[in-house]
Amino acid sequence: MKKKYLFIGLVVIIGALYIAFNQNGFSSGPDGVVKVVDSAPSTWQTYTNTDLGFEIKYPKSLPPTNAPWTVESTGAQIGDPLHYSFNFSYPSTANPNAVTGWTVDVYENQSQVSLMRNSFNQFDDNQKMQTNFPITVNGMNAQVQNTEIVGESVKWVEVFIPVGKTTYVITGSSNAEAGLDVDTTFKDFWSSFRTL
Repeated sequence: MKKKYLFIGLVVIIGALYIAFNQNGFSSGPDGVVKVVDSAPSTWQTYTNTDLGFEIKYPKSLPPTNAPWTVESTGAQIGDPLHYSFNFSYPSTANPNAVTGWTVDVYENQSQVSLMRNSFNQFDDNQKMQTNFPITVNGMNAQVQNTEIVGESVKWVEVFIPVGKTTYVITGSSNAEAGLDVDTTFKDFWSSFRTL
């Protein structure tokens, strides 16, 4: 009897995951790996960095603010010349001194990537819900890490894309005030990532 309930529970969980992935534009291949292809709207613009070998699409503007988006490179990070960071953002309506958006970090130092993967370690398992799963992004192997902090309305998504000795980390979070949703709009952003 227990086996029957266990089997039914397993079928329900697998079905829920299948529906969740397909509702968000994900689809699994025969190997079970979620395959993601570019879903960015055709109206988005493309940022290209030939020095670091990548391109990604980002919005010109998004409701509700319709403020123009910009790309800012912080260049090589102090203390780590093998880490570059790019902010895709627009001015926050709640705080004129702040910006809202997403980041692409480029690491050639794998120890920094390990730190990024553990960036929510200050929260114990009772304070956070974290899931990891393998995907392919436009044919490249990658790993998605979803993090939700219990009692907060923010959900973080980090996409790790290793290419040779370089790892690209694309980070975004849900932000209701800004109208940003990691399950739709941010997925459009990171699904457009390509190497050159």
